[in-house]
Amino acid sequence: MTKTSYMISGYRAVPATYRSPQGFIYSGIQWVPCGSYNYPLENAAPAEANSPLIVTNLGGPQAGGLESYGDDHPERSRGYRDRTLTYEEQLRKLLKGLRSIDLSNDIYDQTEHFHAHGGSSDVFKAKSRKLGNVDVAVKRLRFHIYRNKDVSKIIFRELRVWSKLSHPNILPLLGYVMYGEYPALVSKWMVRGSVREYIEDRTNVSIMQMTRGIVAGLLYLHNEDIVHSDLKCENIFLSDSGEPLLADFGISRIITTTTATTSTNIKGSTRWMAVELLSDDDAGETHTMMTDIWAFGMVVYELLTRRLPFFEIKIDVRVSLAIMGGQLPSKPPSLDGEDGQLLWQICQECWRRNPFDRPQAASIFLKILWCEYVADEMERVEVVP
Repeated sequence: MTKTSYMISGYRAVPATYRSPQGFIYSGIQWVPCGSYNYPLENAAPAEANSPLIVTNLGGPQAGGLESYGDDHPERSRGYRDRTLTYEEQLRKLLKGLRSIDLSNDIYDQTEHFHAHGGSSDVFKAKSRKLGNVDVAVKRLRFHIYRNKDVSKIIFRELRVWSKLSHPNILPLLGYVMYGEYPALVSKWMVRGSVREYIEDRTNVSIMQMTRGIVAGLLYLHNEDIVHSDLKCENIFLSDSGEPLLADFGISRIITTTTATTSTNIKGSTRWMAVELLSDDDAGETHTMMTDIWAFGMVVYELLTRRLPFFEIKIDVRVSLAIMGGQLPSKPPSLDGEDGQLLWQICQECWRRNPFDRPQAASIFLKILWCEYVADEMERVEVVP
């Protein structure tokens, strides 16, 4: 340690630490009245009046002395400035790392009124110059960024993860735009709409093919260590070729982070929620791959019946009570042959109360592939009388 003397008469300086309101710990000195002394730095003593003050290598929890207070210390000064940003400013700063998908100055011809309206978002139709003037869906999330200090990082992380995904059964994220404090997600406009809309008006849907595509997308997410957290037919769209495309994963986590409550209607969609998510504990459980599997079972039920899970119960709170009480959707009165029986068996396996007893997405995918293979082979067999 350098033995530098302080040149101020009548005071001695003692090492001190200071914790800022933002939580940073700084090293410094505190001047204490005293007589005239000549102290080395360890004891921090003044010797002569009107001489320059020099501070070097002051020890303490944060070595570096008074450098910690100013811009001379880049890490601490930058962290301090970040903490003083508004959450909107902080989010914009983070999103600079995703400039390649920033479509803020690209979207035009947006409809004045939303095309779809949900509990946490509004969907508008627009066009994108950057993407060749194609129709796009602009999903604007409705919440206030400032409600939670972590929301900016959550939004950034979810956008970054989604933008890097690539799979035939995943709806690609084309980019994002900012409307004031509200972020909006941009994806291709799905002419065929959601699977929920599609199956309501048609009876010639290949349920097995649709189920295989959905579980293939879910398997891809799980292999990437991603939990969807809000799987239902309303959040699955149909491509022009008829392939199901999973969308809106991560949205539930963003909404949960930005709200002051952890009620079940915030955690996800009640009718698709696993029993462990409906805990009486205020904190409750968090979404996992196994809660996704439970929701997948409810999606298969939607495909089989063209009805919402627990359609006979109109109030979501009563649905929660029913699930916690052990009630499950009833077996459809008519199932389409062996395919229908297999899919109903998968539903029951997905709804096992113990999450560890539920099948993984990989085993469901293989089971469906095997069933389709056997069916194809049977069609090739020539029956000789």
